[in-house]
Amino acid sequence: MSPKPDSQAGVPPQGHASPATTGTPRWRLPEYYGWRIVASVWATFLVGFGVIYYSFGVFFVRWEAEFGWSRTVIAGVQTLVNLTVALLGPLFGVLSDRVGTRQLVMAGSLVMGAGVALAGLVQAPWQLYLCFLVAALGLSACGHVVLISLVSRWFHRRRGMALGLAETGMGAGGIIMVPVSSALVAGLEWRWAIAALGALIWLVNVPLAALVMRTTPGVADQRFPEATAAPAEEASSGARRRQTHPGGGLSVGQAVRTWQLWCLIAALALAGMASSAQLSHLLPFMKDLRLSSGLAAGLFSLASAALLAGKLFFGYVSDRASPKLALLVAIAIGVAAALVQMALLAWTAPVLMAILAAALVGAVAGAFTVIMPTLIGALFGTRRLGTLLGLVFLFTMSGMAM
Repeated sequence: MSPKPDSQAGVPPQGHASPATTGTPRWRLPEYYGWRIVASVWATFLVGFGVIYYSFGVFFVRWEAEFGWSRTVIAGVQTLVNLTVALLGPLFGVLSDRVGTRQLVMAGSLVMGAGVALAGLVQAPWQLYLCFLVAALGLSACGHVVLISLVSRWFHRRRGMALGLAETGMGAGGIIMVPVSSALVAGLEWRWAIAALGALIWLVNVPLAALVMRTTPGVADQRFPEATAAPAEEASSGARRRQTHPGGGLSVGQAVRTWQLWCLIAALALAGMASSAQLSHLLPFMKDLRLSSGLAAGLFSLASAALLAGKLFFGYVSDRASPKLALLVAIAIGVAAALVQMALLAWTAPVLMAILAAALVGAVAGAFTVIMPTLIGALFGTRRLGTLLGLVFLFTMSGMAM
């Protein structure tokens, strides 16, 4: 049973103009409600991922100094979070298809905020692991699989750009939440600071889910071009999508019996494994080249900026050309990045080559999370997008963890 639209989102107040502009052109917010969905997902990514992943390093050094715990013990918390999110991705993908997004994100945000806030009471490593296990359970319910499925349901046209914009919220979380967390620790002491971050998750993510998020477009939203498939897409996918209701596509059983799904899983898992290894080893690699610590850190910042730009670029390519072409371009850039890194080992003046390598590694690292849902939607439709995305996510995250 497919989720029902939560409301007739996108219906303009009586007397307002239709999507076609009249009079003198001027800048205004997009009328299509899906762009509000993108903005709410962006903010949810910023706070949730910013607290769970990026702000973790701010507290890492506090726990090490106060409790004397080893770095291996503390770093294991992040491994636990990653495994939990990966393993639960398929479950919450199914729930997002059957229950709807708003309820999942509200419940997940409440649980995630509670887990983060309770971390302010820890006295032993097992307590820290338990708190972040609770937080990871909440993050799974309002994380990548659920939110990207939501954006994909709202966009048939411009889906790649909508996904790229939404996912930049993850990177913005590192830019914004790390200074915020550092300021809170400096002003409140770490225990109160992490409790404040848990409260921030409640104050931002729960109202956004309750007031803005809607599972699927309403009938009135179908008059906007973003909500309707382009003629070329309809012609190419008509044989696969025989359902006439909005969000049509293959069932899970039909999709898993196609060779396209398993080829897609293999390609994304291998590509994700390679790009993750390139990005995570970039800083040590630059230090092995005897570059200064400052230059190495600057190159890593460049890679982070290229990651954000890569999400937008590959979203644009997916829309203007095709998701398949975007995947081929991403793989080609990944191969080029590997070749540049190998050339750096024998290069006598490596700075310019190192800059190129950092830019290529960052750009391709931001590609696959945008390409994955656009390809799944194009090949199999959005009828069970959350379930299929959760399945692919499980394999790709496993590959990235290897």
